[in-house]
Amino acid sequence: LCTSLKTSLAKSENQNAVLMVKHYVDEHYSDPELSLKSICEKTAYSYKYVSTQFTRTVFISFNKYLQKLRLENAKRLMDKGMLSVKEISYCSGYKDALYFSRSFKKMYRISPREYMKSLRDARL
Repeated sequence: LCTSLKTSLAKSENQNAVLMVKHYVDEHYSDPELSLKSICEKTAYSYKYVSTQFTRTVFISFNKYLQKLRLENAKRLMDKGMLSVKEISYCSGYKDALYFSRSFKKMYRISPREYMKSLRDARL
C-alpha cells in the first residue's frame, strides 16, 4: 500500500509540474526567448526531467508543442488579414521569418504567403 501511495503521489507531482509548465507555455508562447531551458532556469526542475515528463503527460515533445501553439497563433493572425508574414512571425514568437515560413509550410503544406493569398482570393 505504501509503495502504491508513493507511486501515485510521484505521478501526481509529475503531472502537476508538467501542467504548470504547459500552462506557462500556453500563456507565453509568443515570447521568442521561451524555451524549455529558460523555463527550467526559472524553476527547480531539471531539463531532462521536464522534457521526459512533458512528453509522457502531453504525448508530444515540448518543442513540438511550442511550435504547434506558435503556428496555430500565426494562422489565426493570418485569418484576420491585417499583418505581414514577417510581423506575424514575430507576434507568434519566431525570431526568424524564414524559419517561421519553413515551419509553417512543413506543418500546413502551404507557405504563409500562399495561405494568405488563398484567404484574400476567397474573400473576393
